[in-house]
Amino acid sequence: EVLEWQKENLGMDHPDTYATMCNLAGALYHLGELHEAKGLEVQVVEWQKEHLGEYHPYTIQVMKNLVFTLDELGEAAEVEELRAQLARLENSSS
Repeated sequence: EVLEWQKENLGMDHPDTYATMCNLAGALYHLGELHEAKGLEVQVVEWQKEHLGEYHPYTIQVMKNLVFTLDELGEAAEVEELRAQLARLENSSS
């Protein structure tokens, strides 16, 4: 309900909306609702890349969370692709 209120009243581009989406994705992951968690994490990563940049620590953290979700879903190719992206980002920022 909170997320829907934020979407309607704050809008989809508001940082609080995406913070709530990120928190909800984590809760869904821990409840075993992996497909729903993945959908939210993908949206958050896309928003963060656009608004914070791909090197931002929050973007990288949500990408790491997405790796765990994809791994639990057995999506090995996607896991390897995202791990390669993370390695590139982490090596470039150091």
